[in-house]
Amino acid sequence: MASIELKRVYMEKNEICVLRMPAVAEIYDFAYESLQRLPKSFRTHLKNFVIEVKNFAESNVLEELSMTDRYDLLGLYQGVPLPLKKKTRYKKPDIIYLYRCPLIRHAVEN
Repeated sequence: MASIELKRVYMEKNEICVLRMPAVAEIYDFAYESLQRLPKSFRTHLKNFVIEVKNFAESNVLEELSMTDRYDLLGLYQGVPLPLKKKTRYKKPDIIYLYRCPLIRHAVEN
């Protein structure tokens, strides 16, 4: 699969700067690598989940959270809270959503 390189060009102190923006696949890689670096006491609770990377949250998600700026939501957890997992027979995987464009913007601004 061909790699698409996205760049953002901007001015800083009268110089032209080029920022390479990570592709969706790179965000996935970073997320799973980050999970592996968590302390073992946290990793033992990471079962039956998936990470989904999207450019932005769906508009209905933003509405449910009373958010108007689509860049304000960096990620979202959808699933059963850990204390309730033993009390339920819920078998669907939990989902961790990461929103690529807001994450990139946040990283650039901070």
